[in-house]
Amino acid sequence: MKEVITIISPSGDKVLVRFQHWAFTLIRENKEREDNIMIVKGSTKRGQELINRASINEGFYISDVYDRASNAKEESWRWCIEKYHNTTYAHDFHICSHNTFQYSVAWYGIHDGEEALFLETANNSYIVLINK
Repeated sequence: MKEVITIISPSGDKVLVRFQHWAFTLIRENKEREDNIMIVKGSTKRGQELINRASINEGFYISDVYDRASNAKEESWRWCIEKYHNTTYAHDFHICSHNTFQYSVAWYGIHDGEEALFLETANNSYIVLINK
């Protein structure tokens, strides 16, 4: 079943996107994502799991992991790239996992003066404070 929804892009433009139902998890409004960032200490079990997950590098571009990415995947990748470019001292942006329906990206940078790992999944946004 295909549906059409309106999405607010990172630049604030309204974008009409037509995609299959499962793709709803790929893109959410920026404000919702910004309000739901989970901050995790790197020394915790969950922090170590996220650091290990992010250590895998499957590519940089969405085309590195998908032959024909949907518009929803491409738009969400652009949103992640914009977040990466807005991160202080950002480096090592990469896709760290993917399957047919979704993917995750990670990069490193500074969050509130602390070295951090940033991880974006289809469902969550994480900031892992590496030295805590």
